[in-house]
Amino acid sequence: MELKGITFSYDKKQDQLKGISGTIEVGRITTIIGPNGSGKSTLLGVMARNFAPQSGAAVLDGKAVASYHPKELARKLAVVHQQNDAPSDLTVEGLTAFGRLPHRSMWSQRGQEDEDAIEWALESTNLLGKRRQRIVELSGGERQRVWLAMALAQKTPILFLDEPTTFLDVYHQIEVLELIRRLNVRDKLTIVMVLHDMNQAVRYSDKLIVMKDGQAMLEGAPQQIVTEQMMREIYGVEVAIKHDEQTGMYIVPLGIGRG
Repeated sequence: MELKGITFSYDKKQDQLKGISGTIEVGRITTIIGPNGSGKSTLLGVMARNFAPQSGAAVLDGKAVASYHPKELARKLAVVHQQNDAPSDLTVEGLTAFGRLPHRSMWSQRGQEDEDAIEWALESTNLLGKRRQRIVELSGGERQRVWLAMALAQKTPILFLDEPTTFLDVYHQIEVLELIRRLNVRDKLTIVMVLHDMNQAVRYSDKLIVMKDGQAMLEGAPQQIVTEQMMREIYGVEVAIKHDEQTGMYIVPLGIGRG
């Protein structure tokens, strides 16, 4: 996917995105980071065709995302949103099965290809043993995995995740991030996600897009672009960048930046 000069505004008075350009590389994990209000989720929304840009375009396979029919796009990329709701009586398997809708006509029954995709999605998210449980009976981490399972059942080569660790405790944050990395390595999924935690972004990403005030300020491998100066200029905080043989690079907050 290519991002070509994307400008977007909710009210047509103030641009939330200001000429964003960049590249989403096939087979890699790209994470969009930046302070609150910098436009991270808005950019992901434009890329997913939730918002139409005022100018520029997100281009997928040589075609502007905004030009795709929704069902056609849903066969190419799947999205897990930050907040999700499901009917209280819906089961894990029932919700996962909704991921097959882009591949079927409105009145057609589930075929073997659908069943195989659902089984693979449940297995990949470690939910086979909970397939008949209702969504309301699950923990927060399990619910997040069910929404991920539904997206996986679409069997798309690209997966978008908007803050997939929000509202989760540390254990379930790591559980979800390890699953995302496994899907990337084992199943060759191209993944784009929005994260707030810088150490998680550094550890689980191949590439970062750093945003501030609606602009893409930096783009590149975490080890190349995450510096003490970058953290000061983008986030206004003082940090120490450390390196460890076991964990690799990590960031230690020191305090609020001067000025």
